[in-house]
Amino acid sequence: MCHILTDYYQNCRRSTPINPSHERTFFCETVVPIFKNFNTMVGSLSSSWCEKKLVKPRRVWLPLKDFRVSGINRKLHDGILTNKAETLAVILKSSGSEVTTLHTIDDTYKQLKSTSYFLKSIITKYKMGSLKTLRKVQIPCISVVENCLMLCMTTVHDLVEWKFVEARSSTIPTTTAEKKQWIKIFEFLAFLKHIVEKSLSKIDQLEDESLGYIGLGSEEMLVKDYFN
Repeated sequence: MCHILTDYYQNCRRSTPINPSHERTFFCETVVPIFKNFNTMVGSLSSSWCEKKLVKPRRVWLPLKDFRVSGINRKLHDGILTNKAETLAVILKSSGSEVTTLHTIDDTYKQLKSTSYFLKSIITKYKMGSLKTLRKVQIPCISVVENCLMLCMTTVHDLVEWKFVEARSSTIPTTTAEKKQWIKIFEFLAFLKHIVEKSLSKIDQLEDESLGYIGLGSEEMLVKDYFN
């Protein structure tokens, strides 16, 4: 927390304030330091920045007819936070100014596409796990629109739909007059930390179930049977 506020203080001392509508500059100077220090706070994540691509699994057996949107082909992101085993990812995307509505919509589609694809890779890897456990895994993504952070999460809903919901939003302060906004930012980060740790725990449980280390009763629905 103190490292984030130190960086904020230095930005406030600039001769000219950072303009949130300058997408790349704002993202690099303001957003990256927040989540770089968030990695340190969580302890189990590492980050990569600027036009990064999610690592694809070699084989995805899941026979879902996923959605298609014309023109939405790129899967590059402005930031990706992953654990060492790459079983969980937090995806960041900067959409610039609110006036570029189409750009923001396109980036939202990309977020949904990438988070659902990441879930498909988890489903593929842990086919022998419990469906009940799988449904508790949440893949977070963060959109940056000007100086607003929006946290959404993707989960398995049913055989034909993913669940994509907005969970938190907050404004990044850029001047000393806005300093009280940090209360919402730190609540945002605390909630994200809870989601990351909870999902990592459920993914570990899925692995134990798939390996037979945790026994499943006959009444438990397996991932492979549900998506077969």
